[in-house]
Amino acid sequence: MRHFEFKDDKSNKFWQIEQSDSDLNLRWGKIGTQGQSQTKSFDNEAKASAAMTKLVKEKTGKGYVEIAVDENATIGATAPKPKVEPAEKPRAEPISDTPAESAPPVSAATILSQSVISSDIAKPAGETPPWLANGEPISLPKNLSVQALANRAHPGEKPELNDKQSWIKLRNHLYKSDDFQTDFDSSSAELRQTYVASWQRLADQQMDGTIESDAVLFALACNAGSNRYYGDNKTDITDFLVARKGLPYAIDVLLLAQGICVESNWDSDAQKHSYYLNTDIADPLSGSWMSPYSCAELHFRKFLACADEAEWQICVDKLLAGLPQLHVSRQPLIALLLPERPDIANRLAGELLQQGIVTSRHGYSWLPPMRLF
Repeated sequence: MRHFEFKDDKSNKFWQIEQSDSDLNLRWGKIGTQGQSQTKSFDNEAKASAAMTKLVKEKTGKGYVEIAVDENATIGATAPKPKVEPAEKPRAEPISDTPAESAPPVSAATILSQSVISSDIAKPAGETPPWLANGEPISLPKNLSVQALANRAHPGEKPELNDKQSWIKLRNHLYKSDDFQTDFDSSSAELRQTYVASWQRLADQQMDGTIESDAVLFALACNAGSNRYYGDNKTDITDFLVARKGLPYAIDVLLLAQGICVESNWDSDAQKHSYYLNTDIADPLSGSWMSPYSCAELHFRKFLACADEAEWQICVDKLLAGLPQLHVSRQPLIALLLPERPDIANRLAGELLQQGIVTSRHGYSWLPPMRLF
């Protein structure tokens, strides 16, 4: 096993990799946690070794430093917990007799706490966490406010849409990518024909296709190339669908795409990733190393926040109707898209705990705190 660590002012992460015949075993996460694990299978040991060399090169290029470990250590051993120095006891401040100064006006770059969004829900005394008392807003610096997810209380500016431009960017992102090739043969039978048709659609520059084809393109766009690292063209598929056929249709595509699993192998001969599709779902749709949710999925928050009341309710009804049909790993996304409905997150968190599902796992970890609201 090889062990790498990355540390700076904001991050404290580890990454491990080992080769077992034609398989690569990986584990990553915050130092001091068990993290997440994944096994990637290849046709032979040579291809697995080449993929390992490439992945190690990518990690060291991003600043990860290799740490010596026991040569007999295997992936699965928990990374050592960082030493935590005891915090200095705060000094008590004298109570002033003078009235406190008025708080400065809140800038436009604010996010209201969940207690404001759900103010119509009665709460027993003491249930509201003290840091959210009275629904006080959280002010964000400009560099963080642009990353904040929109909600209907603070929708921000409505996106400017152009279906043709978004289609061109999407096609370049997939069809003209230097790191994408199709693997139809490895795809499951129920998805293979649609995959072939979707790729031919890109080749023929046909903007319109079936909803199944749109779902395949959406799933691929959430996983392929630069989107894996939150790179360029990350929301073009969502922009295209909304511009071309409207938000309710795009919601239908989003739900249909949640039934697709996108996987890839590294082709050392072609020096590209080969992508294949199946329905063996065990994790969120996005293959991103940075988040369980792709930017294309999270972009729906912006459109839902800017929608008029009638259209928003139509979309909410669609999301709630589709929720029970989704694999459990895909369900938290629906709650994340509807911050105005905290009851959904509350219910999902309770159900996951009752089923014994580890909610600290990638994609579930944000749910338990929502039960406070």
